[in-house]
Amino acid sequence: MLSSPEMFNASLAGSSAPAADYIQPTFNHGLRVWWAFYWRASLISGILTVAVGYGLRQLYENTATSAALISWAQRIVPYALFYFVAIFVVRAILHKSFRHFCIALSAQGLAPGAQILEPTFARTMRVWWTYSWRTSVYGIVAWVIISYPMGLSVGLFAPRPLVMALLATGLSIAIAAGVGLFVFYSNVLDEDIGDFHVSLLPRAREQESASSDVVARVAVP
Repeated sequence: MLSSPEMFNASLAGSSAPAADYIQPTFNHGLRVWWAFYWRASLISGILTVAVGYGLRQLYENTATSAALISWAQRIVPYALFYFVAIFVVRAILHKSFRHFCIALSAQGLAPGAQILEPTFARTMRVWWTYSWRTSVYGIVAWVIISYPMGLSVGLFAPRPLVMALLATGLSIAIAAGVGLFVFYSNVLDEDIGDFHVSLLPRAREQESASSDVVARVAVP
């Protein structure tokens, strides 16, 4: 049986990672890491957004809160909740074991004997911040690029409001997904963030570390 992520981190943190263990991240690795993050963050934040939306509607119907304030809150809440939930999902991803690899934070990049660091909350926040600000900036740039041909299409074909709403929603999801995947693959995996390096190691290393930890526990009288 594979060990839990907590056992993995307890046994692996503080050890050294030889350069031979290093896995060069490919697009497939980036896709797996991004998907593990994206569906969790989207599902949890989506449920919270529905709940908060219901609360805002009740607030508008039962208080003197202005419609403009509620409207702005409904626009901001989905993004705020997604990036808030992303903090905890990023932390889970840093502890997660994938099918053939795991994510490791090392103190000295890929140098032989590099120390493996525990993915603490402070280091999680650094990874989260790298992801958050880059996806925000890249997302805005993507929208600016797409807005011009989208405006031309609206002017030429004059689609119905429902079609426009569905198109805008679809584009928002596509841009968020594409930008998120790009950031994970290009700006997180195999990159220096703060005082540590985000590396990929074979999952066999986790099993070996867990086995060593179990043997050490048994050997203690």
